[in-house]
Amino acid sequence: MRILVTTGPMVGHFYPMVPLSWALRTQGHHVLVATPDYFAPAVVACGFPVVGLPSIDIAQAMSRDRQGNPVPADYYEPARMRRSGRGWGRLAADGLDGVRRVIAEWQPQCVLSDPMEMAGRLAAAEREVPWVEHGWGVRPSPYFEEAAAAELVPELRRLGLDRLPRPGVTLDVCPPGFDVPAAVPGRPMRYVPFSGPAERPRRYADGRPLIFLTFGTLLPRANPEQALGLLEALMRELTAGGLDFLVGIDPDLVAGMRPFPSGARAVGRIPLDQALSECAAVVHYGNSGAMMTALAHGVPQVVLAAPVADAPDNAERVAASGAGIRIGAGEVTAAGVREACLRVISEPEYRDRSRALAAAMRGLPSPAEIARRSAELV
Repeated sequence: MRILVTTGPMVGHFYPMVPLSWALRTQGHHVLVATPDYFAPAVVACGFPVVGLPSIDIAQAMSRDRQGNPVPADYYEPARMRRSGRGWGRLAADGLDGVRRVIAEWQPQCVLSDPMEMAGRLAAAEREVPWVEHGWGVRPSPYFEEAAAAELVPELRRLGLDRLPRPGVTLDVCPPGFDVPAAVPGRPMRYVPFSGPAERPRRYADGRPLIFLTFGTLLPRANPEQALGLLEALMRELTAGGLDFLVGIDPDLVAGMRPFPSGARAVGRIPLDQALSECAAVVHYGNSGAMMTALAHGVPQVVLAAPVADAPDNAERVAASGAGIRIGAGEVTAAGVREACLRVISEPEYRDRSRALAAAMRGLPSPAEIARRSAELV
């Protein structure tokens, strides 16, 4: 079977699909990835053939409308998710004809897409090719799809569609009971963490509880002064509180912050899956990759709910599940983060709940099992 994977140009969108994509290849299926040209090297680094699509940059798609006018930022729901939906709609509109050509020429039997990539689902619907949505965590807000559909009205009309196509199958990687119930239940699949090319594992823990601190790749680049200012404050507060921690951030961003306080170590962009294997807690801003990897490892979380995309929704689910503590974007202080870290490490209910969710995830069908039953997807 020929399977076309369409993905947004971000590792947080593509990496969750890598385990299933490789499992499909080991079953003898042909897997081809379509994504904007500038993201193609990240796909090739994971071992997949790729078709590069001409496309506008994601930052431009989010910040300017089709006429080039600036789109004002809004950090509150539902406007935040509607702005995001419109942006991803513009990105899909720009890449649609490229995906249509790939489907016409390669003739896949199935299209596999991340929840926010829409060119693949539109082109699949036009050719009546089964489309599978690969979840990466908490389902996107309904406001997201509503806004994306409004942005894509010209494309929908051109293809003879009256609405955004619904998937034939949705692969749901959340542990049972973690996400809010869906209108159409998904097919459960185990989340297998993948964080890109790895390095030889190293040991960091020395007997004291170790915390992993990461802001991902998005926030430090979008607002480096604010991110690094918070990082410096957290370093001082956490080490003064007797906590050891690893800083997972691009080395060039923290080069001017050395020497670090005793107990703090910068480890660059070490794969999160590798780092969390020996950590007692993780601090992150609410991105799905960090949240799901922590859930898979049974590691309690302190989530700084940044007003970015789905981060606030993820923070709410972590807190509601008992797997960690949410700190609102306007409530973040270094002292508050230190106190939250001490709580999730010392109060056993956070550890116990996190481990219970990890055990539930391990009980779900693996990507290999889904790949062996791939005929059911179409």
